[in-house]
Amino acid sequence: MSENTRTTLVLGATGRTGSLAVADLLAEGRGVVAYARRPEAVEPADGLTVVGGQLDDVAAMTAAAAGCDSILVALGMRGMDFSASEVMAGKPAPEGRTPVIMMAMPSIIAAAKANGIRRVVVLSALGVGATIDNSVFTAEQMAGTPLAPVYCDHENGESLLRASGLDWTTVHPGFLTDGPATARPVVFDAASGRKLTGFAATSRADLAAVLVRSLDDPDAVCKQLVMMSEAE
Repeated sequence: MSENTRTTLVLGATGRTGSLAVADLLAEGRGVVAYARRPEAVEPADGLTVVGGQLDDVAAMTAAAAGCDSILVALGMRGMDFSASEVMAGKPAPEGRTPVIMMAMPSIIAAAKANGIRRVVVLSALGVGATIDNSVFTAEQMAGTPLAPVYCDHENGESLLRASGLDWTTVHPGFLTDGPATARPVVFDAASGRKLTGFAATSRADLAAVLVRSLDDPDAVCKQLVMMSEAE
């Protein structure tokens, strides 16, 4: 790829949301480096470089991030795109859940700083951290669900990112669907206190687009963004 091409390191490129984000980045003409534990699972594409490595391997991730100007994190439970919405729909969460965000975040921060990368955008979940105030559910209700360890993992890892001095953004979608992109997804700063209604259905296509758009949005820096797809 040209040395003038803007390049994003993507974690979670094999997941349903991450793969859509990779496609959106490539469609914009960006270079993409997919850092994956299963590099064979990443579909080849022009402009895409695939690097194999573990989430807690600082040296490998730092090397993969060389030449990148941003990092997009779309990791799911146990490295899979198993979403909070699937638990809410009654599907059991995987057993032996690994705290992937907490495992990966020190490496992400170190790789960013070693390569002079300022911008880091992370896929989170509605109800994590301050965004519990934007949800129709309470912290007490969420604490009694199988999602509690996942939310704790996100909050622990994201707290490291918030303290890192990097230009971070976390994106907190509602109930995830595989529906089509909508024209005007609802996106707002969690600090507004605005609540999303119901399950706040969010298509992964909209989520991927917001993650990618946030990379270049100065108004999104150091904010927790809450989102859902366009209301009917």
